[in-house]
Amino acid sequence: MLMASPRRMETQAPIQTDPPQQKLPAPAGRQIGVVVAWLFGAAVGSYCGWLLVIPLALAFGVGWVLKKLPAGPEPFRIALALVAAQALYLTADIVLGGGWLPDAAHILVLVAGFVWLWVRPGIGPVILLGLYEITTGVLITMAYGSAQTGSWQNKALVAQLFLRASAVLFLISGYLKARKA
Repeated sequence: MLMASPRRMETQAPIQTDPPQQKLPAPAGRQIGVVVAWLFGAAVGSYCGWLLVIPLALAFGVGWVLKKLPAGPEPFRIALALVAAQALYLTADIVLGGGWLPDAAHILVLVAGFVWLWVRPGIGPVILLGLYEITTGVLITMAYGSAQTGSWQNKALVAQLFLRASAVLFLISGYLKARKA
């Protein structure tokens, strides 16, 4: 008669002896900053409407694609999505009959900055893209600054300034995160 072996294999995972770590709540200043940013974004979005929705939809789409890619600078992902969305928006402007030469020059700078930031993240591409965003923001303000409040030109100005300021802030934030890591 055959007997079963008295040894049994242990198949359970080891029991965790350390208590689970609780995540500390965000500091009050950060929570206030998030609420203020959300309120500001909601106000700009409700004022600008589709002039802001389309570029942001492009940015969310590019951000989703960037998240699926295994490589790439994680701290700069949002800034890269905004830069790529601007390039795609300008490409659509060319396709729809906009001025191809100025748009092509903008696309060239945006794509060069995107690639540089992707391949060698650091202060160089952050400065290039930051200066580009600030300079074009000033030029757009000069062109549309006298537009009447509520007109499509004024809404376009506000939307573009919002996107460019967001790109600059996310470039700086990404650089600070990359330095900390």
